[in-house]
Amino acid sequence: MDQLQLFDVLAVEPAGDGAPPLDECAAVLPIDDAVERRFWQRVVKSSTCWWWVGAISTPDGYGRITWRRKNHQRALSAHRFALTIAAGAEIADEAVAEHLCNQPLCVRVGAGHLQVGTQAENVAYAVATGRHRGPRLVSATNRCSQSLAVRAYLLGGGDPDKVGQHTSRIEPTLF
Repeated sequence: MDQLQLFDVLAVEPAGDGAPPLDECAAVLPIDDAVERRFWQRVVKSSTCWWWVGAISTPDGYGRITWRRKNHQRALSAHRFALTIAAGAEIADEAVAEHLCNQPLCVRVGAGHLQVGTQAENVAYAVATGRHRGPRLVSATNRCSQSLAVRAYLLGGGDPDKVGQHTSRIEPTLF
């Protein structure tokens, strides 16, 4: 067997669970007002970052929002969700949601926080800011632990404007 066939995802038969192909999820499960309200209920605003305090993916440490409708489920990273609602439309699949503030739980769209970019721009920024160390970014496991600590701090009544001080005791940056 040709080794490349192992990676040919088009050759894989659908599971038959009735779920639409991934590229159709946005059409089947658009973001509606109820989902957007649920999103904002999980955001704690500070004078700098707006912190996601909902679900956190492991091992990457990024926020995650999931919703269901008519027996279908869709999940997006919280920061990509924020960019999507700010844009008023789905952002391109090849686009990257860049964290200029270097905080994986930040969902604030705008200067110094979240913006739509390319993978190349994101890697260049990571190198320029020192969060890209060698062939890999800093351990996703560390980032996840720190994200969980930030969420616990905020849900426990911590001051959102002191999150940077709180996380600096764990590691200088979340990346």
